[in-house]
Amino acid sequence: MATLVRRPAKVTRWFVHGEFNPGSPKQIRALMAAFGETSRPGKHSKSGKPSTDRKVMDRLATRHQVFRDIQDWKDVKKLDSTYATGLTAHADDDDRIHASFTHKPYTMRLACINPNLQNIPQDDEEDSFAKQFRRCIIAQPGCRLVSADFAGIEAVQTGWFSGDRDYYRLARLGVHAYLVSHRLDRPVNLSWSDEDLGAALSEVKAKFHDRPIYKQLKRVVHRTNYGSGPYGMHMDDPHMFPTVQSAEDLQDYYYTLVPKLAKWHSQVRTLANAQGFLGGDDHPYKFKAWFWDVMHYERRRDRMVRGSDWNKVVAYYPQSSSAGNLFDTMLMLMDKEGDCYVGDLFYGKTPIRALIHDEILAEVPENKLDIFYERCAKAMTYPVFSQALPKNWELGEYMQHRAEMKVGQNWADMEAV
Repeated sequence: MATLVRRPAKVTRWFVHGEFNPGSPKQIRALMAAFGETSRPGKHSKSGKPSTDRKVMDRLATRHQVFRDIQDWKDVKKLDSTYATGLTAHADDDDRIHASFTHKPYTMRLACINPNLQNIPQDDEEDSFAKQFRRCIIAQPGCRLVSADFAGIEAVQTGWFSGDRDYYRLARLGVHAYLVSHRLDRPVNLSWSDEDLGAALSEVKAKFHDRPIYKQLKRVVHRTNYGSGPYGMHMDDPHMFPTVQSAEDLQDYYYTLVPKLAKWHSQVRTLANAQGFLGGDDHPYKFKAWFWDVMHYERRRDRMVRGSDWNKVVAYYPQSSSAGNLFDTMLMLMDKEGDCYVGDLFYGKTPIRALIHDEILAEVPENKLDIFYERCAKAMTYPVFSQALPKNWELGEYMQHRAEMKVGQNWADMEAV
C-alpha cells in the first residue's frame, strides 16, 4: 500500500521591481486601482480621470499607509520647490524677499506674486513640515519677529452681518471655547459680563486647546461659516471627521447654538443669485464683486443646482470687510501725523514685512518692541467707523476688534505677548 508524503518544495519566483514615481498621477491611479480605491475627478479636471490631490491622499491614508507616505513626499517637494529653492531665487543681496502685492478679485484680500507669500503653510504640530519651514524665517540679530493677529476677525464680521448680537459678542471673546464648553456639559452663561465670560472662555481654551474636540469644533466653525457641508468636511479632512455623520452631528450642534447663521447664508445666496453681484451700497467699504454661477439649470436633472459660486458668496462679506479693516489699520500705522505711526521703527524704515490675511508680520529691533506693541495694538483695536453697532445691542457704538500678538526669533517658535 502506497503512502502519500507531503514535502515542502522550494519555488523560485521572479518579478520585475519597477521604479515608482510618487509625483506621477498615472502611477498613483494605478496604485489606487491595485488597492481597489478610486476618487472623483477634480473640480477643474478636463480629462475626467480620478483625482490624486491632497484631499484624496488624506482620505486614502486613513486606510493605506502608502498614501500618507506619498503625500508626505509631495509636501516636502512642494516646500523645497516653492518655498525653499523657490524663495531663495527671489532673495536680494541682503537675503530678503520683496513680493509684488495685488488683490484677490472677489474678497479684496491681499495677494502677492513673485513670490507668493500668502500661502506659506501653517501648522501647530511640532514636527510638521510647515513649522519646520517657518523656523527658516528669522529676524536679523538684535531684532525679533512680531506676529499681530486680529482675534477672530471674520467670525466677528459674520456676527455683524447676520445681525446676531450673541454671535458677535462670542466671536470677540472666544466662540470656539463657547462651543466646547457646551459640548462638554460645562456651559458658560451669556448673561455674564464680558469680563467674566471672557475669563471663563480663556480658561476653557487653555485647558482644551490641544484636544481633538476643540480642533474639531474650530474647524466646523470655519468650514460652516464659508458654506461647507458635512460631506465636504469629511472628504477634505478625514482625520478630523472620519465619517460624514460625525461632521453632520457637529455642524447640526453648531447651528443649534447659532440659529441665525443658516438663515443669513440663505439670504445672501438668494440675493447674489437674483442680482448677480454682492456689495456696493450695502458694503461697509462699498466693495462690489460679481458672481455668475450661484445656481444654474441642469438639463439632465431638470432642476436648478448649486453652482461654482455657491460657497464663495457666503464668504464675500466677512472676508472683504476684514480686508477693509486691515487696510484701515495699515493706513493708521503708516500715517506720519498720527499717534500709531510705526514707519520708522526699523532703523528709520518700516518694520512691517508682510500682510497675510488677518496677520501683520513685523521685524522690530528689541529696544523698540514695547513701542511697536502699543501703537500696533491701538491701531488694530480702534473703532471701525464704517461699521456701527445696533443701539439695542448695548455693546458700544462701533465694531471693535481684539489684537493678539506673538514674538520670537523665528516665525514658528513665538510666545504670546
